[in-house]
Amino acid sequence: MGNSKEQQTDHVNKVMDESVAEKRTKATLEKVKEEFQADDSLRYIKNDTYNAGPEPLLGKVFIEKEGESELKRWALSIPPIIDEKSILREPIKRMELIIENKVAANVEFLTFLSSNVSNEEIYEVKVIDNAAVRLIDYGDDWEKSLIKWMNSPFNQDIINNSRVKSIGIVTGVVQKFIISKKYKKFEASVKGGAYGVNVGGELYTSTSEYTFETRYGVDLVYLPSVKSLAEFKNVIDKKLKIENISDLAAINEKLRISDENSFFDIGYLS
Repeated sequence: MGNSKEQQTDHVNKVMDESVAEKRTKATLEKVKEEFQADDSLRYIKNDTYNAGPEPLLGKVFIEKEGESELKRWALSIPPIIDEKSILREPIKRMELIIENKVAANVEFLTFLSSNVSNEEIYEVKVIDNAAVRLIDYGDDWEKSLIKWMNSPFNQDIINNSRVKSIGIVTGVVQKFIISKKYKKFEASVKGGAYGVNVGGELYTSTSEYTFETRYGVDLVYLPSVKSLAEFKNVIDKKLKIENISDLAAINEKLRISDENSFFDIGYLS
């Protein structure tokens, strides 16, 4: 009676909690976003062909269609002029955190973890910003590049496609290495686990599951939903700038954009 598997589990947890000095806690969503620099303004993609460096992503054009959340790359890009001052010279190691399923599911570049972890499991996650770079998105050269792209006959299919809700240009990119190790909540009836961690007073033992993933956080600026080059030049010439959230309605009306999240970032024109 006193040797039930449940009592054995409780006993191990009690001894572990009293004996193990270092106790880990499950990170909150806010903590994960802060420590891992999970900026909500970035969109994340996976593409191993860019593992040698993220620079080739600069100037790439992505589209989003109505009813679809996936970014789709368009054939023609805008030639970038790299901002040399923006290049990350040394990798940045972010804090190592304990993450559970419900938190991973709400961080875009960690959602792949949430699909493979139960409520009885956690991940120990390390994130390294391995590389980052931006292009120069202001000045005459940038403006000419935008106008040239808008004027190309090859781009009219998406410019005039009513199902395309936004056209975004990659102006910055960060390459994130994500290293994770899965742990399972200790049960006396289950064998396995080479070592463990004390998380909130409970023992979690290691599994054989280890992952190394690369994700690219892309900073997109959006072209206005205009239907002609003349209309686009008119937007540029007005040198509009969004000062605060209350201005969005007026700006969106001028740019004829139905989706509030798809306005063109023209702050550099001030």
